[in-house]
Amino acid sequence: MISKEIEISDTLSSGDHIVEITVSDINTTPKTLTKTVKFAVDRSVPTLSELKINGTAYTSGMFVKKEFTITGNVQDDSDSVTISIKNGNDEIEKLENKKGDWSSKQITLNEDKEYTLKILAKDKYGRETSSELKFQIDTTDPSFNSENIFLIGQVNGTNKEFKLKDYDSSKVWFTGNSFSIKGGKGSSSAIPVNEINLSEIIITIDSKEQSWIPTLKDSSGNIINNFEGTFALEDGNKTVLLSAVDKAGNKPQAAISLSFNIDTVSPTISVTEKIQSNQVLKSGEDKNVKFKVSVNDETSKVSKIWVGTKSGFKESEKIKEIAVSDSESSIEITLKTSELPNLSKDGTYTIYVRDEAPFRLLCTEYPAAE
Repeated sequence: MISKEIEISDTLSSGDHIVEITVSDINTTPKTLTKTVKFAVDRSVPTLSELKINGTAYTSGMFVKKEFTITGNVQDDSDSVTISIKNGNDEIEKLENKKGDWSSKQITLNEDKEYTLKILAKDKYGRETSSELKFQIDTTDPSFNSENIFLIGQVNGTNKEFKLKDYDSSKVWFTGNSFSIKGGKGSSSAIPVNEINLSEIIITIDSKEQSWIPTLKDSSGNIINNFEGTFALEDGNKTVLLSAVDKAGNKPQAAISLSFNIDTVSPTISVTEKIQSNQVLKSGEDKNVKFKVSVNDETSKVSKIWVGTKSGFKESEKIKEIAVSDSESSIEITLKTSELPNLSKDGTYTIYVRDEAPFRLLCTEYPAAE
């Protein structure tokens, strides 16, 4: 038996190769024998990159929702890599024949704790590489404490603060476009958002999201989750959605829906039929005086007309109040001498009109005798 070692060049490319070996004797009529040898050259191990959990680039210790997917990219000289995802000794999933981008199925881990998953990539020649993913599962959605959420807006030139717990949109009209939602402890020891891993406060107006980063801790390291967002609303009835997201991506099952009435435009009033000269009251007379006014409000509606005897009188000083229905635009006002206290000299009378925005004196007219 003859033994012969054949050296094959190391410049062969990675992949499968076939070598044919032919042997012949030295007879006059030589006989030959050909054998085929198959082998592979593997010059690289698989590489794992671009690892993401639920679309977020992986970082050690990151927070993750209980349901998630893992994606990544694998490269190797071979065209076939097997990816195995393991939790300890338990194999969660095996992905066959992968190269380039890959994605796991949805994985569910139900306990709030730290996990370490191992991603193993093995090519068809048995060479392998691995990566560990360490992360914290967070199964709890953020929730709000209405006792510690405050709505701040302008009412008749003064900023007013309303506690979300007590806020009734049907009773509050804001008279400025600038508006704020604030979360803070206030007089309560509870934090405004129940979440130890809070990331953002999200407010949605007209399908457009705005987000604010909360102040998570105070100077002593205590969790406070304070926030304040200011935005502008146009006149009218507006709906704002208040939500939050934690570092794992959890959100409340339903956002808090807030309704706002905004009215920055004064109603108008004009006298359409003035007091005639024979209707001017004289001291001591007791008779009716009539005139008509026209009222209009573009934002809400005119609800009341007040009559008083001096400019700038307060609601408590009115001598007459007239309710205005939705369909009315022209109103007749009738005054009697007995309704005019302390009338001792000639004068005109101030007419105020107010809309549904409470406590607003909005417009005046002074009907004069002709």
